[in-house]
Amino acid sequence: MTRPLISVIVPAYNCGDVLGRVIGALKLQGGIAARDVEIIVIDDASTDSTCEISENFAKDGSIKFFRNKERLGSGVARNRGIDAATAPCLLFLDADNVPGKDCLAEHLEFHKRFPGPQIAVLGNPLPPVDVKTTPLMRLDDVGLAFRGLKHGEQCPWQDFSSMNISLMRSFLDSAGERFDEKTFARTIGFEDTDLGLRLYRKGLRIIYNSKAVSYHYHFRTPEQFLEKVRRYGEAFRLWLDAADKDLLKETAFISRFLPEKGPKISIRYARYALQKVFINALTIDPYLALTKKLERRSETVSSFLYRRLFNYYFHKGYYGRKP
Repeated sequence: MTRPLISVIVPAYNCGDVLGRVIGALKLQGGIAARDVEIIVIDDASTDSTCEISENFAKDGSIKFFRNKERLGSGVARNRGIDAATAPCLLFLDADNVPGKDCLAEHLEFHKRFPGPQIAVLGNPLPPVDVKTTPLMRLDDVGLAFRGLKHGEQCPWQDFSSMNISLMRSFLDSAGERFDEKTFARTIGFEDTDLGLRLYRKGLRIIYNSKAVSYHYHFRTPEQFLEKVRRYGEAFRLWLDAADKDLLKETAFISRFLPEKGPKISIRYARYALQKVFINALTIDPYLALTKKLERRSETVSSFLYRRLFNYYFHKGYYGRKP
């Protein structure tokens, strides 16, 4: 049996409403034969239809399917996918991220254009084109940070995002690195950034391919989204607590999330200090109610207020106090 060219590793948790489209799109990729694509789905103990959908695809051999008996976190799921992969190139793709028709071909093309085991290719996750984008979806738009990059540009380690990124199996193995299952056990967020930093220190270089498009279908209520943000804050604290001195020196990166850890004389810190005056335990409930109400009336204002709520809940998670 011929070995595939690329293994697509899809960790999934309660993504049954989108996962079928993700797998379907992976099976119909342009510019690459189906036999050259290996699809690996790891269900992290979902409680919705994720398992059923995956099992249906696995019946005809379309995918390799594994299921964790308990929720262990996306890092554990991705490591399980790495262990099961047989292709020389690994693509990490989130289960709510539908690949464009040439996504895989674009990843492989860039690995040819920029040869070497140390190259990772960062794709371009976009908002979906067939649904109305809400202020919450824009705030949760991870790919927004990449769209200031030029096609073919080298990216910093901070841009390593397992939403849509490929790298060579040989480099991952020679570096002896995997997603950190201890620090990020049962958490959400930063497990990919952490791996990106460790690989970058060992020579990884990340190249941005704006044509390796995927579409991020992430539908959450405000409460679900803000709970996710709170857990991001928890994960960030766990990461910094376990970090070495070199990471703690990355004050510019850390202060993006925690302005109080950066220069006190800065616009970012001034905004943070002012926000603390207006958004606190006494005001958070009416503030959230106002933000949700304005989402139907003024998306610009609502987006601004949701960003403030993001900061508030991230800090709550980081400092260990649940709102």
